[in-house]
Amino acid sequence: MIVEEGGMAETCLRLRACLAETPDVPHLHEEVYWLLRQSTRPGPGTHLDLSPIIADLLDVLFARDFVRHSDLAERAVEQLQRRHPIGLNVSSVTPEALELALGADALFLGLLRRVVNTDLQVERIVRKVRRVLLLETPWNSEVQPPLLSLLVAFTEQGFNNESILHEDEEERQALDALAR
Repeated sequence: MIVEEGGMAETCLRLRACLAETPDVPHLHEEVYWLLRQSTRPGPGTHLDLSPIIADLLDVLFARDFVRHSDLAERAVEQLQRRHPIGLNVSSVTPEALELALGADALFLGLLRRVVNTDLQVERIVRKVRRVLLLETPWNSEVQPPLLSLLVAFTEQGFNNESILHEDEEERQALDALAR
């Protein structure tokens, strides 16, 4: 997000500093929540890029249960698209790269864990990532972080969305083979 210097930029920086020192203070989460909900998108004549600060604030908000995460989902998706410009072309990305990038991304994991997804683009990406991990990951007996974090987040997203992600025959067969 880009805004004019002063005002929101200073407020975001102050809130980020406060949250870094004391991340478990509910009223700080509420202040950030309202700031992000009321802030505007970039407009003409704007020049200060707050994306890294916004992303940091969202990371903290999605790590705790002090605010309504669903109201911030659109902002979170915007930040994730900036961080990971892979779009729908995840099949060209290796499972290892997905594990490292997404499995270590607190915002991506928080979004999966805490929000019922209603964004079609996010659903397509989640399905593609799930497919690549399922069909191309060399599964062994020991799953290491960050892959474990990613798998747990996918499980929680399945629960949140009532397991409505489409699964094709190839994925069913791969799951059956893993279950054996």
